Amino acid sequence: FFGVARAAARGGSQSKTGVAASGVFAVSLRLAVEWKGYAANPLVERSIIVTGGAGEFNFGSPFQGQYALVVSEMGNAANTLAPSSGYTVTFIHDMMIAATSTIEHRTSYTQGRITYHIQGRDKYGNKVNSRDPARVIATTAFQLSPASTVEQNVDGKYQVSFQANTAGVSVTASAAVGGIAIGAGANVPVHTLNDPAGFADLAVQGPFLPVTEGAVRFNVASPWAVTPIVGVVAAAQSTVQLANAAGTYSAGDVTFTITSFTVDGLRVTSGGGAITVDAGAGTSFTTLVQDREDGTYLVTVKLVPVGTYQLTVNINGGRVGDKTWGIIVTPGKLSSKSTATWNVPALSYAAGARGFIILRAIDAFGNLISTPAVNDTELVTMQWRGAESYVRGVDYTVTHQTGTPNGFMNISFTAPKAATIYDATIVVNNAATAQSPFVVTVKAGAPDSANSQEVIGKSTFEAGLVRFALVIRDSYNNLVPGLAGTLLAQSSSNSTSDRANGVERTGTTGVGIYDFDFVRTNIAEALITKAGVYIVAVGYTTPGTTVAVLLKNYNIVVTPGTPAAQTTWGPLDQVIAVGSLYSFKIYARDRFGSLITVHNATDAFSLRFDGQPGAVLNYAVTSDGGGVFTASFLPNVDGDIKVTLQVYGQDVISTALQPNPTSVRAKLLPANLGLYFKLSGSGLQGGVAGADLQFEIQQTESFLKTSANNPAFKILITPAAGACPPMLVAGVCTAAPNNGTALVVNYTSFVTTSQVWIVRVNGTALRRANAYVLSVQAYDAKTSEYLSVAASPVNFAISTAVANVNLSSVSPPPSLTNLAGARIVMPITLLDRYGNAVTPGPGELAVQVISSPDGLITSAVVAVDALTRVATATATLYRSSVTNKVVALLGGVRMAGSETFTLITEAARPHLPASRISGTGSTSGVAGEKDTLTIFLYDEYGNEIIKNPSLRVTLSFRVLRPAFATTDNDGGYVAPAGAIADVSPDFGNGRYELEYVLNVADTYGLYVSIFDNTVLPPIFHVEKFLAVVVTPGPVDPTATEITTLDGSTTSTITLAAGVSGALKLVLKDKVLNKVSNPAASVIDVRLELEDGSNVGSTILGTRRRNLLL
Repeated sequence: FFGVARAAARGGSQSKTGVAASGVFAVSLRLAVEWKGYAANPLVERSIIVTGGAGEFNFGSPFQGQYALVVSEMGNAANTLAPSSGYTVTFIHDMMIAATSTIEHRTSYTQGRITYHIQGRDKYGNKVNSRDPARVIATTAFQLSPASTVEQNVDGKYQVSFQANTAGVSVTASAAVGGIAIGAGANVPVHTLNDPAGFADLAVQGPFLPVTEGAVRFNVASPWAVTPIVGVVAAAQSTVQLANAAGTYSAGDVTFTITSFTVDGLRVTSGGGAITVDAGAGTSFTTLVQDREDGTYLVTVKLVPVGTYQLTVNINGGRVGDKTWGIIVTPGKLSSKSTATWNVPALSYAAGARGFIILRAIDAFGNLISTPAVNDTELVTMQWRGAESYVRGVDYTVTHQTGTPNGFMNISFTAPKAATIYDATIVVNNAATAQSPFVVTVKAGAPDSANSQEVIGKSTFEAGLVRFALVIRDSYNNLVPGLAGTLLAQSSSNSTSDRANGVERTGTTGVGIYDFDFVRTNIAEALITKAGVYIVAVGYTTPGTTVAVLLKNYNIVVTPGTPAAQTTWGPLDQVIAVGSLYSFKIYARDRFGSLITVHNATDAFSLRFDGQPGAVLNYAVTSDGGGVFTASFLPNVDGDIKVTLQVYGQDVISTALQPNPTSVRAKLLPANLGLYFKLSGSGLQGGVAGADLQFEIQQTESFLKTSANNPAFKILITPAAGACPPMLVAGVCTAAPNNGTALVVNYTSFVTTSQVWIVRVNGTALRRANAYVLSVQAYDAKTSEYLSVAASPVNFAISTAVANVNLSSVSPPPSLTNLAGARIVMPITLLDRYGNAVTPGPGELAVQVISSPDGLITSAVVAVDALTRVATATATLYRSSVTNKVVALLGGVRMAGSETFTLITEAARPHLPASRISGTGSTSGVAGEKDTLTIFLYDEYGNEIIKNPSLRVTLSFRVLRPAFATTDNDGGYVAPAGAIADVSPDFGNGRYELEYVLNVADTYGLYVSIFDNTVLPPIFHVEKFLAVVVTPGPVDPTATEITTLDGSTTSTITLAAGVSGALKLVLKDKVLNKVSNPAASVIDVRLELEDGSNVGSTILGTRRRNLLL
């Protein structure tokens, strides 16, 4: 029972839910009331008119559902006070009772767990749900048989299960509450309205008679019987039913139902199966299995990453359906995990300015939603909260970035109008994003002349610093801070003050214009020295432009100022010249430090001098105009003078630039202008070729009035040597002083504070290694001559740069072929990058001679001529059996010329102690037979002299006659008659060979003479070869002689018959040498008789020592 309030009747609308079916809805109004059910309850359609001063309309419905209530003005049905849809009233179920509740069970079960359901109903037969625990029966209130478990489902059903493990055995199941069986009072008649007096319509809620639909029976009353059949789960026959038949799911929970069957295709109605799910290798997921205890299983697999999966579902270890199911996981719904990128990273916007945010569409699991729904933009909202409350009416729109869904959305917004700090929250699908809230600064917008207030401050100023302030607001009335650098103000004058350094400058913006400087956010000031009335125009420039936007015009009056202690002067030199009029400047300034350009009276200034008597003869102050004055005085005595400046009797304020009072030193100074300067600087120490040098001209007497170009200096750099060496690289000698001419140099900069002229000489002008002379002369305008400064001229040297391997090289010696042991000198050209000859440092240059084929390395000795700086590498090679390559290394890198030429070593002059002749020591021969001597010539390094056309070898044989021995013939070797003498051997087989024949058996000495034909007269060396023994040859019959005993020879020998005779046989070889020791082949001597009775041969005798017959 509830009523409609009058506020609702005045045009408001509301919905009422949760009215019990037995309740009433009351209206106490003078209105026409009509209410009816929707199509689900066609019988409920009634109307009633409430009349009188007050009325009550009660109604109810035995049917749960939704109803519409329309309230209209009495007498005018068309004038509905409530919306045309009326008030929405929803009736829910009443209290659950056992009598009208029913049982649902399967028509057949397999052995095991038997599961059935109790459908709860109220007294009208309306199905109940579990949302209101007070209107349903607690699970503990049921009386169940056999022993069962009971669970209450969300939809108002109760799931009951018990065990029936034996197939073929019938089991009776019953359920009751408080002794009343379930279904005992089904098919109850009910009124269509809870007002029998007004409506007599009756209806039957039901029927609740048992009905079989497929494999399930509904509206069954307790008790009921079940006979289980045999049923073992067969995985191959079992099925999987996807919640989405297409196999496409949003990221998150993927649900499907497993229905188990036996091998015969019978539906298994009991639970307890072991369910596993495999989504493929490398995947990780959470699986939740709900065993419904009726042979079905609700499986939930959480698949978050977007992609395609192949699910394998197993029951009791077997693969369900003997196949896999393809699952496509797509991004889920738009969620608060979406990320936002603001177009201004600093999150700072001008009031009312447009901004935008790119929202990256992300689901609850972090997946990018590349194709969100078109209406997903409706799920995105934006909230702004200031310091105290939310800001309403902030305009924003949400669109897809490209007009069509692509995973990104644009949030375009207008910043709030009030300048402050906000928390901006982006809400996606009713939840704030993880990044939210964003701290957004809203600044004031552009200055607005309508809202900006008048200038604050006075309008009349004394000549000097003029200052005023502004209050500037934007179009939303926000104060605009931070305008320094964009605000500008101009007035009518022709000079202004540079606030950066405090010195005067002339206006550059046009005649009659003052530029104001904004020293703080909105305080403008300018130095106005001219009295008058000014119109100040105040404006600002927008960033990136130079066009001024006018805000206000303001009239000011400037009156003249007077000189004050802020007057500046000098600076004075520390040293001044005695007898010379000395002057300095005075700048008349008012109390603001502004130059008073309209003041020309000199009586405002006075000078006081403290020093020796007569130190200063007189002084004077004259006006230069424009507030500038010249003070001068004549120092008369050598010594210190203290000078004090006063303005109207008040000491001028001391400054760092010019103290007051200040001391100067009066000195008698030299007349030579050049002596006031001194040449110095690091460049005097010289440098390296190609490097810059710096010299300095230091003024040594500060009293001298100088400037950057006063006095003028003549600076010359003259080379000590003349023309350029030829090896310098191209371009070095094209300009002075590299080409031998003098270089004229100008000073580079002038340092006022230290009175130093900096002279920098570019290294390009000093690329030639040489000695130079630097001269500096100062120009004396009085005498029209240049005078040398102190320490000028000065000598400095440019040394070579680092040796450059690309320009350096090694050259071959004059001859590539040299004698063993000879010094081989190879020129080394070692140059820096400019071609200057470089003296190598220790270990910097290495020259090696590499022999082939054995690879032996010989290090050359590197030497540098002290005068010419020419480097050479000297090597000595000893072996004629190898060839040699030269490698020059500069800092470990090969120089040009390396391995480009080959050095050949020939044997040196013959060295007799190292040479030999075949049969060294002694040899022997046979008289009359040809013999051969071979001469092996070697130099002192062991190189064999195979053939040398410059050598001539001769041989001489001398016979040994000890009787003629002298100190000059080696013990008696004399030239015998008929002996071989002065024989020139020929080359044979690569050697000096001599073939000779000695016919006289004797002992000889062999003398070898070697002549060098390359010099005149030829130089010769002689070597003795002793004991060349020549022995007689074999006995030659034709040369053997028969003589008498006395040695005489005759052609006729007369012997008496029967008388013995004696002959002497002289054995000789073929060259008539006596054979004293004949060979063993000489056995006997026979006498051949040609005539007489004794014709024939007769042995005359046998071989004896003297061969006597």
